Amino acid sequence: MIRVNEAIDEALAESTTAYAEQVNHSRDIFLAILTLRGEEDSVRLTVHNDGVPIPAEAIVTIFDPLVRSAYEELGQPSTSFGLGLFIVKEVVDAHQDTIEVTSSEADGTLFTVTLTKNAPAA
Repeated sequence: MIRVNEAIDEALAESTTAYAEQVNHSRDIFLAILTLRGEEDSVRLTVHNDGVPIPAEAIVTIFDPLVRSAYEELGQPSTSFGLGLFIVKEVVDAHQDTIEVTSSEADGTLFTVTLTKNAPAA
């Protein structure tokens, strides 16, 4: 159960950071909706918002270390180290589970973490 808690903590932290960045750079406020759903053989955690979509070219590198929001200007102070989504991906990968992201103007941004209930021993 610790691994689920770690993934949830990281997803919440990243979602909160992304939300704060959007609020700081937009006059609109977007809510992040967190859903945790138990299925027969897995637990699915989703974080969704209808904010500014993540550009397709950024999705390719979004889980890389030291990648930060496109809203941040080079040389300006930042509260982000660009490690949140990298850490989430590493925790999920270590448990041989999955994390996915989709983002569009029409559907918003959706992060989905799927954790198997009976993961094979490493």
